[in-house]
Amino acid sequence: MSKVKISDLAKEFGMTWKQLAQEIENLTGESIKSPSTKIDEEVVSLLRDVLGESSVLVEEEHKEEEKKGIRIWDLAHEIDISMDEIKEGLKALGFEGEIDSFTVVDESVVEKLKEYIKEREKREKERKKEKEKERKKKERKKEKKNQKKKKKLRKNKIIKSHDFTDGKQRIYQK
Repeated sequence: MSKVKISDLAKEFGMTWKQLAQEIENLTGESIKSPSTKIDEEVVSLLRDVLGESSVLVEEEHKEEEKKGIRIWDLAHEIDISMDEIKEGLKALGFEGEIDSFTVVDESVVEKLKEYIKEREKREKERKKEKEKERKKKERKKEKKNQKKKKKLRKNKIIKSHDFTDGKQRIYQK
């Protein structure tokens, strides 16, 4: 008796594996934990009998869902950012509920999310610029301090020298 993977069967019916798992649980009482779970041919034929006509409806609903928005997984690849960054952005925009890679968001949310990400990147660049300015300022301050020390040493005619026999620095006065 051959067995079929849930994920392959779900593609055949035009639904997600979770939706198919729910249908299987409703029909047989079996609980499906992952998309790689395999089911018997008997269950497959039962599903084909029950979902044969409804799979067309599910496929049409799925197409309508895609027209309404975009999955955040696809959005992440489209704008080249991580899923965590998208989740963070959606939460910042007030999106409530569970967010996973199959969550579909409409175009208005996508536009707001893109704006949010651009603003965040802009703030990050500004923060980096400020840190770089601060670092350069400290560097100039340190250089001025060293120049003052050198000037003072030259004024007092104190010369720093290295004694190369033991590598230690010695201070000599002329």
